[in-house]
Amino acid sequence: NLRTLVLDNFRQEKKKLIVFYGEDVLDLTDFASIHPAGEKALSSYLLQDVKNIIFRVYPHPSNTVDVLKKYICGKIKDYK
Repeated sequence: NLRTLVLDNFRQEKKKLIVFYGEDVLDLTDFASIHPAGEKALSSYLLQDVKNIIFRVYPHPSNTVDVLKKYICGKIKDYK
């Protein structure tokens, strides 16, 4: 299972800010410094799927998904 593999790989790496958006694996490490709420807010979702919460927690611009696509570093195999 690719998702398990990704989680196991990144649990060891404390300096990476990895989240999931559906089947996409996102490395938001570099994005954290320009995110309006900062690294602390993003890190609260470390290794979690943010697809269902991103627009419910705080208002985000309509281009948020397009911005996130720039940080895709992998896909989850057989995502359902």
